[in-house]
Amino acid sequence: MGEQDLELLQFPTAYPIKVVCRRRADLRIEIDAIVRRHTPELGDDAIHERDSSAGNYVSISYALTARSAEHITLLIAELRGHDSVVMVL
Repeated sequence: MGEQDLELLQFPTAYPIKVVCRRRADLRIEIDAIVRRHTPELGDDAIHERDSSAGNYVSISYALTARSAEHITLLIAELRGHDSVVMVL
């Protein structure tokens, strides 16, 4: 979703984010910490994890409530800056 698409949303809004990462120890703790820095009210029931078929990658999905376009932009930028993150959808 690009910047123009974000401007079309009405906030607050339900906003799912999927983070695909290279698997390694403590990864989930680090990625959860980034997401919770931006969305501290996120509950554990809004987070789902799935391993790739070979087990080399993991996708972590977050069903969060976005407060603004800036909220989404800042969160995605920080996630993309993590060295184990392959992509953010």
